[in-house]
Amino acid sequence: MPRPRILVVDDQPHIARITRMMLEQAGKYDIAQETRSSQVVETTKEFSPDVIVLDLNMPGKDGREIAREIWKDEALHSTAILFFCGLVPPPDAALEDSARGPFRFISKLIPSQDLLSAIDEILAESKVSST
Repeated sequence: MPRPRILVVDDQPHIARITRMMLEQAGKYDIAQETRSSQVVETTKEFSPDVIVLDLNMPGKDGREIAREIWKDEALHSTAILFFCGLVPPPDAALEDSARGPFRFISKLIPSQDLLSAIDEILAESKVSST
């Protein structure tokens, strides 16, 4: 059975690397990372992730613009996106999540286990919706 594919997107290379390392330590995902907002759609097409952990605030295109581009593309429109925000404190992240419908927001300030749990929830939901 193939492992879920996760694309980590952050314009700060050290944050992308740390996030990737957290996910790699779980030992259950195939992970790629992208630090250039202009390349995210192309990298998504090449890597075919199940979930994109997407920084919300980036220069050039921000996370919302990138998400719109991905969801407009017929081949990518079902790709799940978890917005990874540095400015949302953890208690507010849950409120954002429930208020946004299909969007999920999670703070970069959370423990790594919470990030893993959020990804696993998204993966479980996508399995249910595809059956």
